[in-house]
Amino acid sequence: MSLKNLTISLCLGVAGLSQVSANVPYSYPAHKDVSLNNYDNTGFNVGKDAFRFSTKREITVGSTIMAHDRYQRIFNKVGNDYKYHTMIARLDRIEVISLNKSDDNPYILVKVVSSVDRRLIGKEFYTQVVGLSEYEDYKDFDADVYMVQNIATEKLRVYQRVCKDNSCPPKMIFETDFVSGEKKGDDEFKKNTHVGNYRIFEWEKFYQDRGTGGHYPSWFDPSFPEAPSIEDSWSAWFDKEVMPWEFCETINGKEKCSHKGMMRGAFGWFTALVEPHYGTGQWTHGTIGWAESSIENIYRAKGEDTLGALANFFTSLRSSGCSRVSNPSVAFLRHILPVGTPLIKIYALEAYQDQASMESNFNMGFHVNKRWRS
Repeated sequence: MSLKNLTISLCLGVAGLSQVSANVPYSYPAHKDVSLNNYDNTGFNVGKDAFRFSTKREITVGSTIMAHDRYQRIFNKVGNDYKYHTMIARLDRIEVISLNKSDDNPYILVKVVSSVDRRLIGKEFYTQVVGLSEYEDYKDFDADVYMVQNIATEKLRVYQRVCKDNSCPPKMIFETDFVSGEKKGDDEFKKNTHVGNYRIFEWEKFYQDRGTGGHYPSWFDPSFPEAPSIEDSWSAWFDKEVMPWEFCETINGKEKCSHKGMMRGAFGWFTALVEPHYGTGQWTHGTIGWAESSIENIYRAKGEDTLGALANFFTSLRSSGCSRVSNPSVAFLRHILPVGTPLIKIYALEAYQDQASMESNFNMGFHVNKRWRS
């Protein structure tokens, strides 16, 4: 058989196979499909909420529990007073040594078993009951979906585990661009979004950095000055007039006050607080702007337009370590990714297996490859 006849036969065979396949449509196993049922009613497994303690009666001496709040204070006892020492982080494990019932107070005595601050391990401190919970890190959570972020290409993808027995590949249900974080002033180790395996521990709407007088007040708060409108430019989110906290000083006997803050709404509409983050802020959140403008600001933060390139010349519009997406994207992620969802951050180059065929069939890549060759 000639090569030409062989090629024709193969093509006919494939066409016949395609005709048969078309008559028998592939059906996924009996499992919820996000494309048919989304927005907070996906049917996806949700991570178990760890029981949070409110009184000493709920805690057993000798048990190992954890810090549930992000900022759990620990104390040393000096006489009858409790002197603040430092803080332990969420997921830090502590063993209950004593319920400290001799004092009519909320403090218990614990020993630090595991902590991001290794200097605390094995030492005993006092801490308050509120803010503690049963241990839960979601490592054994049987998730239906997971998120992958490629730091190298700044692509975020969500996959559905259609077949839990791995008999079929996962199904990609969402893809978007994101902006990775940078460690400002560090040219050698510039990327500050770390590879690793994380879990979504909590979702927070209109998150802001800790306390008042911080750099990044929340996108919206009824007690704050009105946020920039849809028609305002991206620079309006840096305007002092939209900052909620006042900084006052006396100059020549006169008090002068101005609003303090660097950027309004830097965390956008929603923030996925992930663990463990080891104090490097590996969260995923939205950004300044409304809907379309927030999408533009993602590319601006990358320096992909003139304004972004100019702004990044003087400062960095990226986060310090978090992954930033547009507000519509983070709103959708909030709906389809429940607490406990695995978040995997990788650093990998991406390319088509047959780049030449892709360029030929889809007329793509010529200018890019031309630049690569030059």
